[in-house]
Amino acid sequence: MEHPKSIKTCLSCQKEFTGNYCNYCGEKVIGPEDRKLKTLLGEFINTLFNLDNKLFKTLWLNVSRPGQLSENYAKGNRRPFFRPSSLYVLLTVIYFIFTPFEVFLPALKIHTGQTYYAEYAKRKIEDISNQKEITPEVFEQRYNKIAPGVAKWLILLYIPALGIILSFLFLKSRPYIIDHFLLSIEINIYNLFAHFLVLPLLIIIAHTFSNLITGKNLVINDSIIMPVLGLSLLRFFLLSFRRFYHQKWWLIGLKSIVFIFALGSFAFSVYRFILFWITIQFV
Repeated sequence: MEHPKSIKTCLSCQKEFTGNYCNYCGEKVIGPEDRKLKTLLGEFINTLFNLDNKLFKTLWLNVSRPGQLSENYAKGNRRPFFRPSSLYVLLTVIYFIFTPFEVFLPALKIHTGQTYYAEYAKRKIEDISNQKEITPEVFEQRYNKIAPGVAKWLILLYIPALGIILSFLFLKSRPYIIDHFLLSIEINIYNLFAHFLVLPLLIIIAHTFSNLITGKNLVINDSIIMPVLGLSLLRFFLLSFRRFYHQKWWLIGLKSIVFIFALGSFAFSVYRFILFWITIQFV
């Protein structure tokens, strides 16, 4: 004669159920076996390896098949991959350890000489210098000390900025705004991983080998870095737009050009002005 299964009350959702798992929220009933040290260690090791597997799998997909992560995530194929928003946060935290490239951190003279707000910048620098009774040299020293920290936080602006641009360019292909922000996150993941983590590492390796073989430092300046960044981003834009929006190549090419122009306008105008304005508040 079978014994009737005991009815339990879930501690998480307060629903009644039978068995070892709640039928409503999936919460597990904790028994004596779950309180053993070997069980805890097993769960830790399993979680660690699953995390590493998902992380590397997601990063490889991001680099090798641009746009596929967003496509999978939008369709609901999510479990095999690291959540894009979580991956972006993780890479951002790692990025915060490093000094940003000059494209994200323009010198003070750039603000006063090569921007549409140059006159405003000069006036504000003069006003603040007079108000605090400091020389322009001291102002610049304070600015250079504060700006890197501000610049690192302001890269978060690129997600909404790119999402808005994409929604204007591809609204008919993807009517849900969240889809465009999803691809924006993927673009920012690629930019952080490839250009601010992997590329600096490759430069360090190249410098090391150059010193070992020739005894001289390898000169890698912006004239080399910027074209590499440009070609890398262009490749990612073309392939990700094609894969995610499913439009013809010629149309993808045209929209990629418009996207690059809009992105450049934001990076070299809006972003730089916001960076300057926030930084001078703390000088």
